[in-house]
Amino acid sequence: MTGLTVTPDEINPSRHDVTHGEQHLGVIFDETPAALTRGGWAAWSPKAGTRNGIVGFFGSKEEAAAAIAKTHSLDVEAEAEAGAGESEEHCMPVMGGKVHSLMPGSDHRHVFPLCRTGGSTNRGTRYRLTRAPLTCSTCLMYAERRKAARTAPC
Repeated sequence: MTGLTVTPDEINPSRHDVTHGEQHLGVIFDETPAALTRGGWAAWSPKAGTRNGIVGFFGSKEEAAAAIAKTHSLDVEAEAEAGAGESEEHCMPVMGGKVHSLMPGSDHRHVFPLCRTGGSTNRGTRYRLTRAPLTCSTCLMYAERRKAARTAPC
């Protein structure tokens, strides 16, 4: 994945943040001073399909960053595919999850889902813009109803 950046944390030098543009992908922890046999670089990502978001343990920082990037590759591919033929923007939680329809009137600073299901804003869930296809069943149902209303004979 191009544009991947690994930045050491200012406060904790053993922590490295992995970002892709503005998106935070995960964290790498430098555990090499402990001389562990499993690998000295521990990778964590909110999109990892494992308990507590652990991606794995690796022999180098670069391997760990690549593994973190792989946990996000589906979203990046979906955004690229949707961006080619579709101009409609949607939103998804910053920490990952289903892709929702964007609430009308949302600007780029305050993004909210139309369906209000799942993690609502009153519970502190933050959303980001995406061009990925909808995956929320409620938003898909709303989109089908809007399409049927537009195409229905008068």
